[in-house]
Amino acid sequence: MDKISLKHLRASLGLTQKQLAEDAKMSEKAVNDIELGKSRPRLITAYAIVDALNVKLKKAGREEVTVESLDWNPL
Repeated sequence: MDKISLKHLRASLGLTQKQLAEDAKMSEKAVNDIELGKSRPRLITAYAIVDALNVKLKKAGREEVTVESLDWNPL
């Protein structure tokens, strides 16, 4: 599976940075910094983001969006 940027995935789901931040229980600035490549999320934060995006983790042979498949670098 090709990597997808957090910004692209978030936008394709119709979410703002503010909405993602609220759902992931983090600051909007933290989401912005991650999307701009100013910071990289800790693993627990990455899982919170994936959970907030309401995407599934890999399951038995199905290709889904995972923490590992997200490109945490800016476009």
